[in-house]
Amino acid sequence: FTIRGRERFLTPRAAAFAPAVRDALQHIQCSIISSDPFDPARADRLFRIILSDFVTLVFFEKLVERISREAPAVSFELLPVDDSPDELLRRGDVDFLILPDMFTSSVHSSIALFDEKLVCVGCPTNKQLPQQLTFERYMSMRHVAVRFGRTMKPS
Repeated sequence: FTIRGRERFLTPRAAAFAPAVRDALQHIQCSIISSDPFDPARADRLFRIILSDFVTLVFFEKLVERISREAPAVSFELLPVDDSPDELLRRGDVDFLILPDMFTSSVHSSIALFDEKLVCVGCPTNKQLPQQLTFERYMSMRHVAVRFGRTMKPS
């Protein structure tokens, strides 16, 4: 490290070693430190989770109610969808990803947490909306979409 003022900065050599050191520390944590079984009632831990705004509203809000009763000292840092969530998980920078299947990879194990029915809401005077809206018709129309991250992935 080098010191400038009251701040420390990585030297170029330290920055080059950082990924290997991070991986080694992660391995140590997984194999030695985390060998005790997880006891929610006694756990005092921060979990970092990447999840979409939709998942926060639909799923996570209900989960927090239960966790606050069963694991009162557990806390969360909720992070928005990133351009490379799998890499953040691999490095140990986050603990969980809660994302739609289309944003996950086969590199990490996953399980379905819930199914949600999505609906299309449109103006009744919109002549592009027929009585029966098919998926193909829906996909051919223009949409409003939220995008996140540097690569602007749709939510």
